[in-house]
Amino acid sequence: MKRLLRAVAPALFLLPAVSVSAAALQEEPVPDLLSYGGLVRAFWSFSDATIATGVGDPVLAVFLEDVQPYFELAYSDALVRVQLELASGTAVLEDGWVGWNPPELVGFKTGQFKPRVLHSASADPETLVFRDRTLLGERFDYYDRGAELSGGGDAIRWFLAVTDGQDGDKTGVITSARIEWSVYEEGLGLAEGARDSPNYLRAEFGFFGLTDSASAGSAADAGGYGMDFAMTLGPYYLHTEFAHLGNSFPVEPIFVDGNPAVFLAPDSTPFGLTVGRRLAEDWQTSFRWQIADDAVNTKYLGLAVNFFPNDGAVMFTSDVSRYEADGPEGWVFNVGVSVGASRPRDAKVF
Repeated sequence: MKRLLRAVAPALFLLPAVSVSAAALQEEPVPDLLSYGGLVRAFWSFSDATIATGVGDPVLAVFLEDVQPYFELAYSDALVRVQLELASGTAVLEDGWVGWNPPELVGFKTGQFKPRVLHSASADPETLVFRDRTLLGERFDYYDRGAELSGGGDAIRWFLAVTDGQDGDKTGVITSARIEWSVYEEGLGLAEGARDSPNYLRAEFGFFGLTDSASAGSAADAGGYGMDFAMTLGPYYLHTEFAHLGNSFPVEPIFVDGNPAVFLAPDSTPFGLTVGRRLAEDWQTSFRWQIADDAVNTKYLGLAVNFFPNDGAVMFTSDVSRYEADGPEGWVFNVGVSVGASRPRDAKVF
């Protein structure tokens, strides 16, 4: 724990505009115009020898998962947002966009942003019930340059984005579309878990499809489609997702828990299920089961516990996970803390 605190403390000083207090990290507004804040997530992680390296000794280390200051300039229905990632020691631009989202009209966003594909990929990192997102959530958790249209109302919302394809100045693009249907006209927002869930049912279906002309093969074969479903009912939470990935879907590493990568395979159908329950007012526990459907038949089981004292901007997380595969497999244990927020907590979602 001392190593974890030593890792977190220097990171706080990388947010000079933000007070070290948890409340100030969450948001410091200038009325109607400027808001800024930041998020720090750090974890102490233990991995047994097999999953950590395939051979040799187990891995015991402290990881800075996120160090993210953000700045937002809002006026009426327009918003300019900038967010950096500093965890590696180098400033990396994640969000850098301008958007317009008037009620009952088509919204527009352009710049660098995260396309809306899966709920698990879009959830704010300070709400994650495990150290990492789901396997599919990690795969589609990317920022890209382009433009996005969005619209809808309380029950149905849609998003259509055309982005660069993460290939620099090459000619290909990724086109992604998502439709969300909130059964009772109230969605779950960009959050995991049941931390802020009301004492009635909220249920949301999501459907997505994408094509990728930036990769080898046809644009459709390099893309995919799928759906997710999330619901809360009082203290209970459920989220499930699946995707079918095309025959030419680009194989890229997904680093989860700081361990050797999982590679989601072309022509595969990954699946995930997370269920959880809020305990009392400031605890929750979650169980996760995933099937990667990859070349080495990776399967995942995980159990997590979260503690968020006084419903504030600090959340402690502890999780244990079991990876089983034809290749490296083993156990991973994480203990960590999240301080602050990646955007104003009650802000309008663009």
